[in-house]
Amino acid sequence: MSFSYNLNATKCRLYSTGHYVPNNGTNATGWKFYEFGGHQCPIDNGFEHARSFNICYHLSLTEMDGSNSRQNCLARNSKLISLDTTAKLTNFHILLNTVLTSVTGLYVGLSKDENQNWIWDNGNFLTDDTQWGSGEPNCPGCRYATKAKSNNWKMGDGTGSGLKRSVCEVEIA
Repeated sequence: MSFSYNLNATKCRLYSTGHYVPNNGTNATGWKFYEFGGHQCPIDNGFEHARSFNICYHLSLTEMDGSNSRQNCLARNSKLISLDTTAKLTNFHILLNTVLTSVTGLYVGLSKDENQNWIWDNGNFLTDDTQWGSGEPNCPGCRYATKAKSNNWKMGDGTGSGLKRSVCEVEIA
């Protein structure tokens, strides 16, 4: 939960997530931003804290390839999102279908290691094969995993050359 207050306008805004708008003199003039609870989610770096789902995420504003998606997250001191538990996967799908409705495809933090095993960016191996779409994975040389709205948010594998949005994550306790 977060809120902002404008002393000059004597107005207050309440947000259900951690929310931050940089004070750049345009849409944030006179506003002060506050977040309740821990400060593990860097909302000042563009992240949102969906507290009810306990996910701290940043959705890229532009589409990029798989390598640049991963680099974008690393530059934000984060990783592509790892959907390695049933609860997190369920909560993320709710978030996609309720808050991030404009997203049609994205890169997630799952890739092949040197032994051709699928591993999440947080170091956990993929244990839930039901996340794959029908017939996936189907590309032996592919190293990136994506999710597509048109496939009911099931995963597919790819080379990483396609342009998609990415979701960076900071893991919080």
